[in-house]
Amino acid sequence: MKYAWIALAVLTTPVHAESLCDVSDMAQVLDAVQGGWTLQGGTSVEGTNVSVTENTIGHVAIDDQGRFASVEVLADEDMPQAIIDGASPMIVPTATVYDVDGVDDILDTVEAPWIADALSMTPCGPEGLQQLNVPVETTPEVNAVVTLIPYFTDGLLLISEAEVTGEWGIAFITSAGLLRPIE
Repeated sequence: MKYAWIALAVLTTPVHAESLCDVSDMAQVLDAVQGGWTLQGGTSVEGTNVSVTENTIGHVAIDDQGRFASVEVLADEDMPQAIIDGASPMIVPTATVYDVDGVDDILDTVEAPWIADALSMTPCGPEGLQQLNVPVETTPEVNAVVTLIPYFTDGLLLISEAEVTGEWGIAFITSAGLLRPIE
């Protein structure tokens, strides 16, 4: 009987994700980020003639080579819909781009401070995590940077910052999303 209780305790204990603090082995980080993810967050567009912030949801798939295999971010009529279908350039490690204040500023901009709460159990801040960039093919009208910060094996932060210019002026598009594994 005592073994039945032990087995029940083991089977009903929730599995906790592993923190990726101070993990420098890129193979381990890429293994943790590959797979299908749900995205929930916000996007802010600020420009000469527009100022809007909306919640965004979507799906992200990262392949075993460290590329975005697909990204679909759904939005309403006031926001653009983003879709990547097919492999992107490789996700590459970069120097620290965002510290705690930088992440908080982004989350405030997109009106999604709840993301910080969802990732707050990490024993380190973004400075102690790999920050991965995805080179974005740009035109002279678009300058963009996408950064992926893996906090946990089941919690990643995706940040995108872009400047878009046209005859209408300039727009700054900032997005941030919490990625959770698709179950």
